[in-house]
Amino acid sequence: MTFAPKENLEQESLYNSIVKRLQESERTYKLISENISDMISIYLYNGEIVYASPSSTNLLGYEAKDLVNKNIYDYIHPDDRENVKLELYTSITMKKESVISSYRMIKKDKSYIWVETNSKPIYNSNKTLVNIQASTRDISERKRAMLSIKKAYDEVTAYQTALNNSAIIAYTNPEGVITEVNDKFCKISKYSKEELIGQTHRILNSGIHPKEFFSDLWDTISKGDVWKGEICNKNKEGGLHWLDTTILPFLDENKKPFQYLAIRFDITTQKEWREGVKGALEKEIELNELKNRFIATTSHEFKTPLTTIQSSIDILTDTIDQLSETLRPKYERHFGRINNAINRLTSLLDDILILGRLEAGRMPFRPVEVDITSLVRHVVKQHFSENPDGRQLLIHTEGNVKNISIDPVIFTHILVNLIGNAFKYSEGKKDPELNLKFGDTSFTMEVIDYGIGIPNQEREQIFSSFFRASNTFEIKGTGLGLVIAKQMVDIHGGTIRFESEENIKTVFTVKIPCSDMSFD
Repeated sequence: MTFAPKENLEQESLYNSIVKRLQESERTYKLISENISDMISIYLYNGEIVYASPSSTNLLGYEAKDLVNKNIYDYIHPDDRENVKLELYTSITMKKESVISSYRMIKKDKSYIWVETNSKPIYNSNKTLVNIQASTRDISERKRAMLSIKKAYDEVTAYQTALNNSAIIAYTNPEGVITEVNDKFCKISKYSKEELIGQTHRILNSGIHPKEFFSDLWDTISKGDVWKGEICNKNKEGGLHWLDTTILPFLDENKKPFQYLAIRFDITTQKEWREGVKGALEKEIELNELKNRFIATTSHEFKTPLTTIQSSIDILTDTIDQLSETLRPKYERHFGRINNAINRLTSLLDDILILGRLEAGRMPFRPVEVDITSLVRHVVKQHFSENPDGRQLLIHTEGNVKNISIDPVIFTHILVNLIGNAFKYSEGKKDPELNLKFGDTSFTMEVIDYGIGIPNQEREQIFSSFFRASNTFEIKGTGLGLVIAKQMVDIHGGTIRFESEENIKTVFTVKIPCSDMSFD
């Protein structure tokens, strides 16, 4: 009987142990690769596929066995193929552990999908490349969303460029220090950017306006409201010029301004004409028409990228469950802020578009005989039937109910605005009320709420564009609703007035002449 040397027995034991571990690793790898949603593939440097996981069916429509011995590059979009090869070649040359690539792949039905692949070169003990192991997942939805966001961003940038090329633009910090100006600002002021940035607008003070003028301006914008008016500035050489100015505050999470944007148009010539030059009235009408077209066109064109941004956010929100528990609340919070900002900007753009049409006299007016009580019930059901605080609108009628001649579309705007304000500014108080009074020659509508009311010193401005009372600071609004409602009442030949006791009661009264009313 012969015996193997001790060292041979030890080597054999070690060999068997290594083989066993390799077999276990292979079974584990196979189990993982065949049960995850990502497609796992192994291919040689020339692209020949030696292994594909079953998930390839879900990803590309091919069964795994149909991919083996095929070339991986045949399934990559021709426009992306060379880039993928170059990225892999660079990774191998630089001895990187892995490379992540995004590109398009061709499915069995000849359609394309965007994928993300993590490719890892595998080397033997001699540092010779053996194969490439890749994990590939479908990122088509994410890619479409990102492309949509980029397109929307590019469009917004284009609109911003157009505005920058047509208006005099300046940005300031909360203290009024100039942080940025455009070329038109430098041209009209005759100062360079270096001379302006770091200064306040006092450098341009013409001395024409009293201190109270600028105090009112700062009181308005520091509260987060938009200021509009005409300002006379002095350029570096001492010359004066008049500017039609709009100052928009940018608000932080605490609704405090962190930046101001001033948009100005040079109206020096128009101002001079208005003060005595022949034809001033015609030129003013032309200027206002130009402004209205500019605002209407700009507001309308902003809606397209806003809609794109909203749809993109919706797509990203649908995939938020894929994020970790740590990241998810942060993304949800930011998505919520974006949605709120989109809704507020959309509401503002809608109001600006309507106001522009009203001021330009382009709002169609098509009066017909309408059952006002039925119209009111329809508006209340559609807009105010499910209030978060559970309150309802109490409706009362007086007199003989009659059909009245109104434009139902325009009158619906009036109803939605006044009733909406009644709910909005009386949260937590009694139910708002609506009184419909039918007379022989007129129809009167009273909208009553028991909320915050209107401060006495601000009542004369309540129908001014972009004006919001000082006690509405924490309540969302555009400052255009009542302006629009008044002009819509004017179209009907009617009147609108109000009575208010602060923190007690507010009544808005609309009176429409209707001598031609017919009885039901």
